[in-house]
Amino acid sequence: MEIIRNLVKKIKGISLLWKINLTGILIILIFTIIIYALILPYMAKEKMEERQGKLRAVVNAASSMIDFYDRAARKQGWSPDHSMPKTIEDAKREIIKNLREMRYDKTEFFFILDGNGNMIMHPTKPELEGKNMLDVQDPEGIKLFQEMVINSQRDGETFVRYIWQSKYSPVIFEPQMTYARYFWPWDWVICSSLYTQDIVDAMQIMKIRSALYDILAAIIAMTILFIVMHVSLSRPLTKLLSGIKEIHNGNLNYHIEVTSLDEIGYLSREFNLMVDGLKESQDRIVRSESKYRELTDMLPDIIYEADSNFRINYLNNAGYKLTGYTEEDIRHGLSLQYLVEKDDFSRLDEMLKKGEDNKVFITHKIIKKGGGFFYGENNTDTIFEGGQPVGLRGSIRDVTEKQKMEEQLLQAQKMETIGTLAGGLAHDFNNVLGGIVSTLSIIQYELRKNQKIEPEKLKKYLEIMENSGQRAVDMVQQLLTLSRRSETHFSPIDLNATIQNVKKICDNTFDKSIDIRIYIYEEPSLAYADPAQMEQVLLNLCVNANHAMTIMRNEGEPKGGRLSIGLDKIHADRNFCAARPEAKEIDYWQLSVDDTGIGMDPQTIAKIFVPFFTTKEKGRGTGLGLSMVYNIIHQHEGFINIYSEIGIGTTFDVYIPVLYGAKIADEEEKVRELSQGEGLILVVDDEEVMRQTAEWILGKCGYRVIFACDGAEGVQIFKERHREIKGVLLDLVMPRKSGEQAFLEMRKINSNVKVILASGFRQDERVNIALEQGINAFIQKPYTVEKLAEVVAEVFGGTCVDDQGMKS
Repeated sequence: MEIIRNLVKKIKGISLLWKINLTGILIILIFTIIIYALILPYMAKEKMEERQGKLRAVVNAASSMIDFYDRAARKQGWSPDHSMPKTIEDAKREIIKNLREMRYDKTEFFFILDGNGNMIMHPTKPELEGKNMLDVQDPEGIKLFQEMVINSQRDGETFVRYIWQSKYSPVIFEPQMTYARYFWPWDWVICSSLYTQDIVDAMQIMKIRSALYDILAAIIAMTILFIVMHVSLSRPLTKLLSGIKEIHNGNLNYHIEVTSLDEIGYLSREFNLMVDGLKESQDRIVRSESKYRELTDMLPDIIYEADSNFRINYLNNAGYKLTGYTEEDIRHGLSLQYLVEKDDFSRLDEMLKKGEDNKVFITHKIIKKGGGFFYGENNTDTIFEGGQPVGLRGSIRDVTEKQKMEEQLLQAQKMETIGTLAGGLAHDFNNVLGGIVSTLSIIQYELRKNQKIEPEKLKKYLEIMENSGQRAVDMVQQLLTLSRRSETHFSPIDLNATIQNVKKICDNTFDKSIDIRIYIYEEPSLAYADPAQMEQVLLNLCVNANHAMTIMRNEGEPKGGRLSIGLDKIHADRNFCAARPEAKEIDYWQLSVDDTGIGMDPQTIAKIFVPFFTTKEKGRGTGLGLSMVYNIIHQHEGFINIYSEIGIGTTFDVYIPVLYGAKIADEEEKVRELSQGEGLILVVDDEEVMRQTAEWILGKCGYRVIFACDGAEGVQIFKERHREIKGVLLDLVMPRKSGEQAFLEMRKINSNVKVILASGFRQDERVNIALEQGINAFIQKPYTVEKLAEVVAEVFGGTCVDDQGMKS
């Protein structure tokens, strides 16, 4: 970097005369480079491709003849042709005979190798026939025959370039090119070669001539240019440059002497006027800059400015103190990229590239020089010059403590919801277990009595257990979603199903004095949303309605009321949008939650979405429930309207865009296609039931299975049998050695090991870490036959087979 800076300084110090002369030289050099780097190589390439095309044509002709003989010999069994060879061996002998005698361009010939590198036929050197040629090298060490065999077997054809004896003298070596084509039915490599020395010689002559012409043209052009520039420009500019140096050294009282009336004289006069104005402006700028820096250094927030390449060119004192960077780092080109994480930097980069005149207010991590970080509220805006974005300017406030407090309160609100619903969820979970346990007891009873179970009845029993098991999975997932941060997954959902799911929870958790009524839409109500978040929104609204009709009533008032959940489709016309600024002129689902609770006054309604605001008694709520609802709905490009009256009740109307042209997965039972494969799969799981289940499913898919009870045993088995193991189904949480640790050791044994990670909880941070380390796929427990077959086929490879055994 220092060398480049010194070179730039030297170039800047060269006189204008020499810069013009150097420009002329540069033009000549560029022209020369174009000739040598583009034109001559292009001509050489054309010549070489012409030679390659010739070789390919003759070898392909020979290959076609071999293919004809091969087909003719194979047809002898059912369509005899006495003019053609009767067997493959006869065909091979006939081909060898024909190619041995065949010549093109008078002297050029064919030779044949087999797939192991043995010379089958060479017309000019029959002593090579039968010898293995794989280790034969040219003077530069190229194993030419090995490349012909291996590359043609891999790609079907190949060109090999090397140095070989001249056809005119065995002591002279010239460049040669061979085209090899692989004929797989006979495991033959058909080859032919041509010398390319004539192309090299022609290009060398052209290079020499071009160099001579370039030198002559450069001498003439530079002589004329130097004389003209020295007389008309160099002398007048010398005086002007002397005056400019004085100004550059800070002598704003200096005036350049005007000695001519031409362009240089005019430039001298204008420059003198500019210096006078510059002197006045300099004084104003010094005073303004001093005032600006004093003000920004007094602020506790970071004030920063960065250019279009995100290099920071200004930080106030708070910026240096909070980040740990210094003025020296700024001078060395400190980038804003070092202060923020990758995703946050991408957002800033996108903002600058769009060139939109809008502010961005985001909260993200600010990374310190020493490696730590703090949370900052970044209020940034784009800097424009001449209508073009040239950088960013903004302020960052340290909100680490505020962020920690909000996260704690948000978690408290989630746990509060779980506490409210715990009794009902326990009741519902027992019902789910009852559906499984009771049905199994019926099947066991009938088996003990040797009673035949009708297929339809057995199908019904299995449906009950499957539905109950899936419901248990959904309930656990719902609890996990409420209790901790989880990933958002948008997909087409039916809001009717959302209402029905939430009603089930409310029926089992709310006070029995609450009359819950639902009014679902008569058709599927499709929306593009996260199903868990939409249920969380509706559940929070219902919980608030429940409290408004029970615990928030005054002492002595009767508890209870009516909770109505309704869904309708509306079109937001111009009048609707005028009354609701957040709306667009599209179709919306109107999800309404109406209660007959205590109601709210307008002052309360204005603050209900403000974080930490609550109207409940101390200890009854965190004030974050409706704030979460508001944020989730806005993430779904929707909005909320509220109507409430004291003593009458409250209605929340949630508007979500209607989704058209999508379908929800068909719930009807049908025979699914299973992807088939083969090979040995290592299943590593500490649960016996999961090992047996995986063995049964993988067996149905055509695989053989071996087991390991924990990560340590899995690594040992993989070490012993990794050459025959096609892939690994690996549990995440196990004794002795976790799935993540086992994978890392397996990868040391075989860097290409294919692994599917299994776990009961996708949001476990260890899953993300394992996937980043190279695990191929993840599958969540419990998994179905179809799901495991699908993931195994995707990772290990397989073929779909339908219920009639037909491959597809």
